[in-house]
This record gives sequence, structure tokens and C-alpha cells, in this order.
Amino acid sequence: MNRGLILQLQPSCPPDRLGRWLQSQGVPYDVDQVWLEGEPGKGRQLEDARFLAVLGSSHSVNDAEPGWVAQVIAAVRTAIQEGVPVLGICFGAQALAVALGGSVSRMDTPEISWRQTSTSGSIVPPGPWIVWHYEAFTVPPGAERLCWTEFGPLGFRQGPHLGVQFHAETTAAGPEVWIGEEREALDHWRVDTEALRDDGRRLEPEAGAATERLFANWWAECVEGRAADAA
Repeated sequence: MNRGLILQLQPSCPPDRLGRWLQSQGVPYDVDQVWLEGEPGKGRQLEDARFLAVLGSSHSVNDAEPGWVAQVIAAVRTAIQEGVPVLGICFGAQALAVALGGSVSRMDTPEISWRQTSTSGSIVPPGPWIVWHYEAFTVPPGAERLCWTEFGPLGFRQGPHLGVQFHAETTAAGPEVWIGEEREALDHWRVDTEALRDDGRRLEPEAGAATERLFANWWAECVEGRAADAA
């Protein structure tokens, strides 16, 4: 089995549950720490990757700096062109949306909470998920909207490529770190950080089960589905 490639964009957004799920399935993968290593995927051919997963970041896909932002989007475009399944999470979903012809813009009010989502199709369970974003994507032309809240779309699929705005990869420990990193912005928007903590602890078992279903569905329908179609 070819190795997958995960692009980690900052220390506080590690593969976490995604990495553990892949390990439990015996799926080999590499992690590029993009903020340290520079050009994502450097030194390897993306067309040989089993999949490409792009994780979250506090940066915007519209930022000119750091330089790796544009490079990550370029890597996603390369993977799409080469037929490599892309999984985008949060920033990764926005990068995937842009690469497929969608757009990303600032929200009037950020969406930061543990949420259940409305869903269609079989891939994305309704949650609960930790949703944490200041910008929103449009569903790319030709893609299927898979989940959403009153704030807008949170998930889509186009062929073997899946993007989810929520942080399926994290545990309750992730938002705890982000609260410290983004305290000023959270205070500005009057986000109830104690509720974030309490909900995270309370919903941890349900969120873990939803994550297991999501990654299993992603692998079966997007990754193995691609392999079956190519056979």
C-alpha cells in the first residue's frame, strides 16, 4: 500500500484522531510539518501518495504570507490533477474548495461551538463536532453539499475529494489549546469558553464515535472507491 501524506500546518493542529484511526487500520502515512519544513510534499511525488490530508490553521487561505499557504493550495491542486484523494479539514477544506473553484470569505460572525449538523448522503454523520472558523467556503461547482448549519455549508464531496470545516481530527484537548491561543478574539466575540470546555468533556465519547464513522466512510467511499474505479 502506498503511503498517505498529511500536511500539518501548525503545532496545535496535529493529526490526532485521524492519525490514530489510520494506524488502527494499518494504513502507512507521513506527516509534513509544513510550518517548519517549507514546501509541502517536498522530496516526494504526490501522484504516488495513497491520499493527501490537509489539516487546520489559524491562517486564511487568502493570506499572502506565510508562503506555504499558496504552496498548500498548489499541492491540493496537484493531488486533484493526479487523481489522489484529498481530505481537507478546516483550513484544508477551504483550500480544497478554492482548488476546486469555490471561494472563501470572512464571516460576519464566527462559528465556534460544539454542534450537531444537518446532513445529506451517507459519508458525514451529524456529529457532535467542534466547529471553529472565522471564514466560510462556498461549495465548489459540481460538488455535493454534505452537511451544514444555519451559518452555511460545513462539508462537501467532489469525486474522491472530501472537505469538512469542522475539526473531526481533534479531541477535547484541541479546543483547550486553541482557547489559549485565541483568547483575545474569543473575548471580542464573547465566546463562552467555559461552555466549550464543558461541552467538549461531555460530548467526547459521542464525538469519538462520530469520527470513527466519518473516517471509515471516507476511506471506503473516497479512497477505496477510487481504487475500485481505477481497477
